[in-house]
Amino acid sequence: MLEYWFFYAYNNGPLNDHQGDWEMISVLLDLEGEPKFAAYSQHFMGEVAEWEDVEKTEGTHPNVYVAKGSHASYFRPYQGNFGFEGDRVGGDGERIDWNQLTVEILTVPRGDHPPNHQMWVLFAGRWGEYGSEENALRGEQGPLGPLHNSNGQKWEQPGTWARGLRHVDSSWFIVNWAVTNSLLLVAIVTALFAVVFSTNLAKRWNRGKLAIRNSRDSRMTLGLAIWFLGMILIAWGAILPWYHVAIEVMSGPYGTGGLVDVVTIDGVQGFTINVLGRSKGLTQLFGFMAPLGAFVIAGLLVGLIAFLSAETPRQMRRVGTLRGILALTPFVVILVFVSSLVSIIPTVAWVTGSNEAMNAILQVSSELGANPLGGTVVRDFGEYGNSRLVWELGLGFYPFVAGGAIMVAGAILVGRATPYTWPSTSRVTVETKFCIDCGESIPATSTFCGSCGARQPQEET
Repeated sequence: MLEYWFFYAYNNGPLNDHQGDWEMISVLLDLEGEPKFAAYSQHFMGEVAEWEDVEKTEGTHPNVYVAKGSHASYFRPYQGNFGFEGDRVGGDGERIDWNQLTVEILTVPRGDHPPNHQMWVLFAGRWGEYGSEENALRGEQGPLGPLHNSNGQKWEQPGTWARGLRHVDSSWFIVNWAVTNSLLLVAIVTALFAVVFSTNLAKRWNRGKLAIRNSRDSRMTLGLAIWFLGMILIAWGAILPWYHVAIEVMSGPYGTGGLVDVVTIDGVQGFTINVLGRSKGLTQLFGFMAPLGAFVIAGLLVGLIAFLSAETPRQMRRVGTLRGILALTPFVVILVFVSSLVSIIPTVAWVTGSNEAMNAILQVSSELGANPLGGTVVRDFGEYGNSRLVWELGLGFYPFVAGGAIMVAGAILVGRATPYTWPSTSRVTVETKFCIDCGESIPATSTFCGSCGARQPQEET
């Protein structure tokens, strides 16, 4: 086992600030001394990958991509956006090659007698401000050193620590790349669909195979107007708040003086969290590089062209109804997020280190899981104070529901319109003959040639 520890003077992460920061990576070797796995620390946990999935310099030295501010270690420069904190990795950060570093070999202490120049390893205090219980809750305390970090497991039992991490591979890296480039991907996919559907729309228009050409049918006109109204409502809901959790700490050092949003979901900022720090406020939780509302708008655009491309009212009804139902997608996103939040809360409870706070947080988690769409609880969090927690659907949720229902109603009305029939034109065939003198083509019934004036013989009847 090889361990590499990194010390940073200050941690200015997305969610917390504190003096000092210890992070590490470890490389697990087999009995022949060959690398098999690599484990990278990230916040309270980390990731482990097989050696062949690790980016390396010169084929031997693992690359470590350090997140801005939080210093979490990642395997790829586009990671971090899919994590809890929404880390930022890559960009124009400084590159440090392995041969620019000075490696200090740390001897594992035996008893209490490491080498004299490494006595600092035994330091059991915090590498930075110790602070108060308030600092601890807000993540503003300095970290413990390598020997005592994670209760000493990283140092004494690195293999056990690594086995408890999330295993990642090429599939996970592809997902991270897609999330980081989500705005670009949404734009490309939307453009491709728009081009394909628009081309089909133009062809069907020219062939007269579009249901919308029957604009004289009152049901078609009214249904289209209703459907477009629903689409506008959904677009409006895409930029409004979808869901939020607020807390009121009624007394003590964490007193908020009223309800303060601690978790929000909307179409612009996505998922945000407030840890009630002194200066952080709401911070993006999952670092999607595209606003969630962009996915909704893109879906509306593609759905609009597909709706208008239908050849019959029945097809329009089917497509329009489906688009109305898909308007409830943000509702599914909310349920998935709340379910994830419920699974995360017990970890937060454990971090508090207080039995009263832990029990209260677990009770809140149970209430939230049982009633994800709305509720209120008041709990005593021990030394953290008496608090009221409120969670409910945001204003943007209602335009989604109303808009979806209106789109379905409009699609049903359109489906009852009379199918459009392309006006037929009668084809007139004029029989011709040729002039006996000049040979020009003239109508079969003509007595004289229009070119030379020669009289033409008439067929006997």
